Formats: sequence, C-alpha cells, structure tokens
Amino acid sequence: MDTIAIKYFMEIAAGSTFWEVSEQNNISQSSVSKSILRLENELGVDLFNRKHRAVYLTPAGTYFYAALKKLVPEFSHILEGLRQYAVKKVVSCGITPSWDILDLGMRLQSSQLPSEITLNMLRHIDPEQLIMDLREGKLDFIITHHSSSIEKYGEITQLCHDPLMAVLPKNHRLAGNSFVTFSDLMNETILTKSVHISRIIDDICSQLNLIHPPRIITFDASDIRRNQIISMVSFGQGITVYFESDITPYKLDNLHVYPIRGCPEFPLVIASRKGQELTPQQEIFRKYLYNLINPDQP
Repeated sequence: MDTIAIKYFMEIAAGSTFWEVSEQNNISQSSVSKSILRLENELGVDLFNRKHRAVYLTPAGTYFYAALKKLVPEFSHILEGLRQYAVKKVVSCGITPSWDILDLGMRLQSSQLPSEITLNMLRHIDPEQLIMDLREGKLDFIITHHSSSIEKYGEITQLCHDPLMAVLPKNHRLAGNSFVTFSDLMNETILTKSVHISRIIDDICSQLNLIHPPRIITFDASDIRRNQIISMVSFGQGITVYFESDITPYKLDNLHVYPIRGCPEFPLVIASRKGQELTPQQEIFRKYLYNLINPDQP
C-alpha cells in the first residue's frame, strides 16, 4: 500500500483541502488527486464524497481515518526504526513561509546533495504546525524565522540575517525615503497571504506599543496568489511586507521597496528538535545547508 497516498489521505481527512496538501508537499493538486484515486482503487471503496463543491469523508473514509489514527503512531515508530538499515538516510525538512526564501527550492534542486542523504523537503503555510511537527519527531529540521517558539522547542543554527521589507506603491507618502519604521506605517493597511508574516507584525506592534498599529488583512492562501497582492499594492489598495529573502525572486519595478528599521530582528534559522542528538546524516545536511546559503563563510 502506498504510504505517501495514506499520508495525503490523513491530511485531507483532518481538514486540509487537496490544494493545501499539494502546496504543503510541493506537488501538483492533480498528483494528490491521482494518489487518492489509486488508494481508493486498491481498497475498493470511495473514501471521499466529491459530488459537492466541498469534499467529505464517506462512511468508509470515516472508518478508515479512525482506524489509521490509532495505527499511525506505531507505524511511524516502525518507520523510524527501519531508517537505521537504509543505505541512504532520508532527512526531512519543513520550510515556511515559502520555497522562494533565498530561492532555496531551485538551489536545492540544482545543487549536488551529499551522497549519504536523501532529502524530503516539505512546505507548510502555518509555522506553528511546522514547530509541532518538529516537536513530535515528524520532521528532522525546519527552516523558518527566529521566534520565541523556535527558541523554546528547537536547537537553532542561524543561517542569515533577513530584514523585513515594506513594499509600497509609487505614489505613497513615504516614497523617497531610504527606510521606514513601523511608526511610519501606523494606520496603514498591510495586505498579506502569510500567517507567518501577520503573526510577526502583530508581535512587533505589541512590543513597540504602537497607539495606532497598521491594519492587517490576511487573505486565505488558497484564494489569492502573491502576484495578486503585489498588483493590489501597485493600485494603492494597501501595502505589503515581506522578508528580504522572500521577495528577491520577484520583479517589483513599479513599486518602492524599503527596509523596515527600528524593530526586532528575525533571522532565518534551521532548527532541530530540542535535546535531539543529530545523526551523522542530519549533521551533514545541516552543514551543507549552511554552506549553501553562506558560500563565503569558512
């Protein structure tokens, strides 16, 4: 039985959409659908009712989900035990908010991974879920921005500084500045599709005790794309905020991009589980990623 298809089934049954599962696992939505169909054919039952716009579990799907929830912890333990016999060791790493960070998706695909490891790289929209997966041992590493939660539950290696950047329309009142502060952004409307960014902005505004903090509109990630937010900013419907590493791949010729100063720093880090002793393969990957991002460092 296809364990990957079972993984997709469990995520959808737990409440994720097919699109969200495809995004989290960096594959196409059609690939997720085909995996579920193959699983249904193998089992000889329909697991989901697809007659309506929303997808619901069938009675068979409900039974299968309930049974698997009891088996998954033991099965995960068995798979963990099998890893010691593998010729190549699989290293699992989650990343948030996106693969665009430092263009890591392309850089990892184009670079030569050490022969001792096989990399399973997953993206997750919600950083808190990513941290939970790390705590539960579902992931070996996560790549994200530093936070108090990471400090509490993870062993951290800083990868690089990553300043927050404000993206403003051409005719914005702050146009012409060399930088902006969150005090400058009071009463602004910040548009984002990133739960990660919206939580960080909330934390910063609380720490700075802003009297009139910016209004944050967080769109459902499944309903809007990055270029749509950038287009809304260009038409003066608000501003947006990204980390520098997350906007470098995009062309922003019709917008102003300024660093945000006077706020806490959130460097990009890679974290393993607190108290976990890294295997040789995990240590190889940690050093490999650091050197990939910092090629000039000794």
